[in-house]
Amino acid sequence: MPWRSFRIVGGSSIAVPLHVMPDPVCPICQLPRSPAWIELTPPGASTRALVCPRCTAAVTEGARGPSDPLASLRRAAAGVASGQSVVIEVPNLLEREGDLISEILRIDVPVHFTARALVTACRRVGLLPVELRCSQILRVVCRAAPVSEEPITAGPDAEAVAEIVWSNDLRRGVELALRSRRPSPEALKMVSRIHRRCPSPDARADIAIMIADSHERCGSYRQAARWLARSLVDRQDPQVSATLAMIHKVLATLTAKPAPAPAPPPSPQRTKATELRLAC
Repeated sequence: MPWRSFRIVGGSSIAVPLHVMPDPVCPICQLPRSPAWIELTPPGASTRALVCPRCTAAVTEGARGPSDPLASLRRAAAGVASGQSVVIEVPNLLEREGDLISEILRIDVPVHFTARALVTACRRVGLLPVELRCSQILRVVCRAAPVSEEPITAGPDAEAVAEIVWSNDLRRGVELALRSRRPSPEALKMVSRIHRRCPSPDARADIAIMIADSHERCGSYRQAARWLARSLVDRQDPQVSATLAMIHKVLATLTAKPAPAPAPPPSPQRTKATELRLAC
């Protein structure tokens, strides 16, 4: 939903819109569109979104929104008196859950915020962020300050933002494919292909762990060990290493040859009969 409450500490709450139909420039930092913008959506997708290389906001082409995000923030800033703070909350593009095209980059949401984009927008309207919390919702506490046009460089750049968004979508695809207790061979082949084309080492490690967990549930311990080992190639994790060592112990136990049973002692009756035959 493109509306968020701007809560002014010591004052009243107001609701302002945050999204705008994009122009040939970024609605946050006013950077003109150019080949340097990162394509976020795959070819042929129903919507097209690009990441601004300066502020890392994601802009959806052809979207319709209620107003200019900077104008909305200026209205919020105008209500901040001396000694007051304003709390701004918007969805965090890097932590959004759901299908990338139909649920996140929707046609009715023209602008998608990262922490860097939100801080940039605040500084451009005369709000100084003093506290920032990042989860599925970006929450920033601001005070009044002089307008600053200086670009914000802290945080992931545009390429990293695109990689994180793509990796989140790949994780979701693997999770959906493996949600059955016994995934089909076709599903396992598909998630193996997803793992190979995943651009992020962290995401590849997460996907490998999900595949290993699926094999372990099915009792395929060798495959589980193989995928855990692959996850450690991309990211060292003591807990994963401990789990892999445990699985190797289980495999060693299952494949160890049992020791031959000792020969039973001779029966006393049989021994007596043998002595009698020898005596004859």
